[in-house]
Amino acid sequence: MRTAPRDHGGGDGVIARFIIVETGRAPLALAGIARQGGIMSESAPITTVAREMTRRSLLRVAAGGASAGWLVAHGVRPAAAQDPQKLVVVLPEEPPDLDPFYYALSHIPVTRNIYDALVDREGQGPNLLPGLATEWTATTPTTWRFTLRPGVTYHNGTPFNAESAAFAINYVLNNETQATGNFLAGTAAKAIDELTLEVTTPSPDPILPRRLYLVGMPEPTSFEADPTAAMRAPIGTGPYRLVDYKGGDRITVEAYEGYWGEKPAITSAEFVYRTESAVRVSMISAGEADIARDIAPQD
Repeated sequence: MRTAPRDHGGGDGVIARFIIVETGRAPLALAGIARQGGIMSESAPITTVAREMTRRSLLRVAAGGASAGWLVAHGVRPAAAQDPQKLVVVLPEEPPDLDPFYYALSHIPVTRNIYDALVDREGQGPNLLPGLATEWTATTPTTWRFTLRPGVTYHNGTPFNAESAAFAINYVLNNETQATGNFLAGTAAKAIDELTLEVTTPSPDPILPRRLYLVGMPEPTSFEADPTAAMRAPIGTGPYRLVDYKGGDRITVEAYEGYWGEKPAITSAEFVYRTESAVRVSMISAGEADIARDIAPQD
């Protein structure tokens, strides 16, 4: 889920805001410790506190579940204070690819910054929020109609439209993806006009918009030509675009200048991987990373 903005700290190069995206039906409980001037402190404000931020304010770092442990540099001071607009996030494992339809713990922190979905979710509550769709309604018991956001472009400059959205949804429905099982067999999408999408289901599906939260929207031409290659060089509509994907080393993203929403305060981020929880903790302590996830309780 996405949360609402709140400022924290500031001054002396400290970035005052950061993103935690919560998933599931309940708000994410953050378990971790914070770094204050290089001192590890269990009493720092981040401990078991769910920060309330939006992705558009800053880079959003997605969590995988309510039990996930987090370690965050207090105030989110960029690693080693080298660049106040750059963030370093240390993950427990490297994602095998950047599949827009796969919601594994290793994928979400990266893919939800590169791809948008038709709908988003609020941070503390059951409501859906507009994403690439600005509104949606059930026109019949088995038909949903979505009005899409105008002026949206992919990272390569290609316009996003109803044909693009229909491609992504139909790809999920007609291929074996991690998201396929979330939909009723026989569901289909089609473009009515440039910014109107219609999705039909074989029987009434009142939670269809919620299911579509799981469908990122990749650029159709590249994805259709070679899905495997497109998952290594993803093109989405999100606030960040891929800069570099070094297998076994890191993934680098930077803010997309043509993003349709509020421009992110963080202009670039690196996702690195360290298997051991204690190592991820030490990176925060040493100022080598700003955010670490899945921290073991003993660490």
